[in-house]
Amino acid sequence: MSLFKKNEDPLDDAIAQVANEPIDSRQVEEAAARVWARLAHEGAAGAPLATTEPATAPAAGSLHGCEDFRSLIPAYLRGELAPARALLVEDHTRNCVPCRRALREAKEGRTQSRPAVAASRPRNQMVWLAAAAVLVLALGAGMIVLFQELLAGG
Repeated sequence: MSLFKKNEDPLDDAIAQVANEPIDSRQVEEAAARVWARLAHEGAAGAPLATTEPATAPAAGSLHGCEDFRSLIPAYLRGELAPARALLVEDHTRNCVPCRRALREAKEGRTQSRPAVAASRPRNQMVWLAAAAVLVLALGAGMIVLFQELLAGG
């Protein structure tokens, strides 16, 4: 008997089914052709493709982590990102709690005022906290053994 009952959620099943669905390579190629055609059309029409992004923004196709997305937040809030790049920022901030918090703070005009907890504590204090944690664990284990001996009648 398992301690945890498996929860059969229809939404989870639907998500798994969509995620595991094979992708037809022909459809991918057709979609890529449509994207390239649209980019070529926008470029020929004189519309700026991504020239309004700040110089500090990562190059196209190089968004590899939260720092890259966070660097785009100011331009996103000013409405200067290309629609595709703005969509990527929106999608990432929906799925990433720290980036969503950074976006909210940027909207409110706040900056990252809280330093990291580990960086604000002196190293000496961290050593003492670790030693105290080990001591508490050792005492707890000793108490468990002692109570087991007392309950066993021994």
